[in-house]
Amino acid sequence: DGVVDGVTGFVGTTFTWDTRDDPIIPKRGTFHEWSYETSRNGLLSLFFEEIDYQRYTFTDARYWPKTQRLNIAHRTIYEVLQGAVPLYAYGEIGGSRRTKGVGGSDTLRGYDRQRFTDNVRLLTNTEARYYLGSRVAFKQYLELHGVLFLDTGQVAPRTADLRPFATHVTVGWGLRTYWNADFVLRADFGVSAEQIYTTFK
Repeated sequence: DGVVDGVTGFVGTTFTWDTRDDPIIPKRGTFHEWSYETSRNGLLSLFFEEIDYQRYTFTDARYWPKTQRLNIAHRTIYEVLQGAVPLYAYGEIGGSRRTKGVGGSDTLRGYDRQRFTDNVRLLTNTEARYYLGSRVAFKQYLELHGVLFLDTGQVAPRTADLRPFATHVTVGWGLRTYWNADFVLRADFGVSAEQIYTTFK
């Protein structure tokens, strides 16, 4: 209710601070991103409902090596949509790496993709990654890690409506295979209040 549909583009700006030791498989450092986009369909509003909205997205990711084998990764995403927002804009989270949300393997494992949506989205992903071993097979370097994870997320019409007890939670475990240090095979098994969830990416 209360959303519009039509055709438009958008312009945006993004500010990034990145101290990760590796962009694909980071083990230490931080990644901060502030993203803003605005959209208005202008003359197209003669034929479609008027679209005039703004998207503010903040991403904070941190990586801590605890031992030679154990690494902790944590990400927080906070996003606010304002204005006459088109229906399709609710289906993704902004920033330089756009993801589907909230729900699914990229945001809230244990729930269907895009399970929850509203003007305000807040989610976290925390993983404990443990190095299990490595080997070279057919001249390819493979590294295996076991993972325990905790995902949280919630949506609300306004920031003031966010409530700790409205948070959706998934816990689970998985495996990561790092292939030649620049390609990741990911398998996860998550348990939430709604379902048991498996994914392979």
